[in-house]
Amino acid sequence: MLRKIIWAVGAIAALWLSYVLWYVMNTHRILTQTNFVFGWPFMSAWPIDLLRFGILVIGIAAVVYARKVIIGVVAGYTFGHIMAMLFHSDTFDSNSGTYMNNAWIIWTGIYLVCIGAGIVMEYIKKIKNKGVKE
Repeated sequence: MLRKIIWAVGAIAALWLSYVLWYVMNTHRILTQTNFVFGWPFMSAWPIDLLRFGILVIGIAAVVYARKVIIGVVAGYTFGHIMAMLFHSDTFDSNSGTYMNNAWIIWTGIYLVCIGAGIVMEYIKKIKNKGVKE
């Protein structure tokens, strides 16, 4: 039980640290010239929504002690952010007169793929362990 709590608290702390780093880098425009996630008005809350989703997944994964899923959440949030900063593109929508950005798509896609990979790896581990016990 203590291991589950330690894993969950450590992962949430790492996820929160990643969010804080994102916030500082984005608001002070470190490594980028644009406020890259805020291409659309509803995107301003997207990083915190991803954080909340990650905390939910960590909580569920901690209950079943799925360490690879927990690692996938933290790695996906951080790696997705880095990849979004490196590979996002800005476009101008002449119809609405606003700038659009695809960073949130890159970030969310990588985040979900990492979580999915953690789930698949946990499932494979459970199948292998089940075969060993029998």
